[in-house]
Amino acid sequence: PPPPQSHIQSLFRTFDVDGSGSLNREEFVLLLSIWFENCALRIAAQSSICLLLAPLAARRLVGAL
Repeated sequence: PPPPQSHIQSLFRTFDVDGSGSLNREEFVLLLSIWFENCALRIAAQSSICLLLAPLAARRLVGAL
């Protein structure tokens, strides 16, 4: 589901550094760079879980049977 309108407005106010009521190019680039960095961190964490922890957990479960 999309984020609540209040969250979007809060993000907008955070990144509208000059208080102009719109995001200029620099503010928009900052917003996207932070958003993509957060996405990359989540993808890395999910990949680590899938590639490392899930096989270890499966091995323990199979060994316990």
